[in-house]
Amino acid sequence: MQKQKNIQIPIDTFNDIVELLHCLGDCTDLHNNKFTAIYKKVAEAIRKKRITMLHRETYAEIIHAKDDASKKDARYNYWATKELYSNSE
Repeated sequence: MQKQKNIQIPIDTFNDIVELLHCLGDCTDLHNNKFTAIYKKVAEAIRKKRITMLHRETYAEIIHAKDDASKKDARYNYWATKELYSNSE
């Protein structure tokens, strides 16, 4: 099996994809089974990536905190975010 490669895209493009998937998810015209399967696969991958990005962003707040109080708040936010999204999976 060939190793899967990753690509980088601009964050604006990624956000446009998220918005497109959100709009498509609201459609009731997903009657095509193949289209529905592909949509679900892509939507799940994008959802997982968004969660990963959020975790990375909240962790970076800990690293870049200016003082102990800010670091404590950032650490709390990071763990609260981790808990929230681990419960939703």
